[in-house]
Amino acid sequence: MDRQPTCSRSERTLRLRPIGPIVDIVAIGAAAMMLSLAWDAARGSPVGLPAMPVAATIAPAPVAAGAGAAHEVDLVEVRAAARAVLLARCLPCHSRSAAGANPRALAIYDLDEADWWQRLTPARLPKLLGRFSSGPVDQRQTMTAFVEAELRVRSP
Repeated sequence: MDRQPTCSRSERTLRLRPIGPIVDIVAIGAAAMMLSLAWDAARGSPVGLPAMPVAATIAPAPVAAGAGAAHEVDLVEVRAAARAVLLARCLPCHSRSAAGANPRALAIYDLDEADWWQRLTPARLPKLLGRFSSGPVDQRQTMTAFVEAELRVRSP
């Protein structure tokens, strides 16, 4: 009785995972494309997406005392960048058109809606950052800027 050579479980796993980096690259490319499309839609370019409403420009608080005048932040840009991050991390649950859409997640926000951010209440906005406590730093920074800008706009 000849025995076939066996390999360990970790070796099998390594052989089955070469597609992982390809999926990551495709996800990054899709996020970049969605950011570009959202940018075009916000600027009124005909790209086939619903136009995002034009929002006011807000002035964030100065970074430090004596830092001088605060620079202006375009809320449309911040929302578009946040949407791109959410598209990369939160699909399919937060997209009604996705096969894996989650009704509870859609009740919080639906990325298929042009004004997806409006359902995020001021109480829920900071909780959104909890989903980004780990992961790429640039995503955390984008989402922090989004939450801060939205809270500033919504505060009386």
